[in-house]
Amino acid sequence: MNTPNGIALGVLGSMAVLIVGACSPRVQAVVPLELTRQDTCAADGMILLDHAGPHAQIVWKDGQRTFYCEAREAYSIWTDPIERNRIAGFFVQDMGGLAWASHADHWIDAASALVVVDSAKFGSMGLSYVPFGRREDAEAFTVENGGELLTFGQISPEVVLHSEERRREAPGGPGLHAHAMKGMRAGE
Repeated sequence: MNTPNGIALGVLGSMAVLIVGACSPRVQAVVPLELTRQDTCAADGMILLDHAGPHAQIVWKDGQRTFYCEAREAYSIWTDPIERNRIAGFFVQDMGGLAWASHADHWIDAASALVVVDSAKFGSMGLSYVPFGRREDAEAFTVENGGELLTFGQISPEVVLHSEERRREAPGGPGLHAHAMKGMRAGE
């Protein structure tokens, strides 16, 4: 409508949107949350604090948050381009300086992490992806436990597929939970 009334209505409508937007609460920063006994893995329902190794959390654009007992599970989701488009924040535990059985939060943005994949270290679901904030910590981990050190951008669907094949070949096979490993978990 290019009539004077149509233009006036369009301007008023735009002003109303601006006023409502200015009065709306600000979107909060996407930050990791500390783990509690109520936090369960989105993939299998396990209580995170019952299992050693690096955990992960994803904050979705719709405001929902999901936790993972294995960082590998969250990286697998990240490599799916459809799922990636829905993610607002992705956090992993920096294992540098942490004991494997520690449940300290020590969260970092997954995009800044260096990740050791396919090491000999077992988490709650078998072989783990182990994130680090510092290269020195990641390199020291690989000396002791093997694996390949990758940057966030190097974790692709092919890397995830290869890791899944390695996990299936590892002692105990897929779906092996740490509590069922009878002494294979570090710290037991």
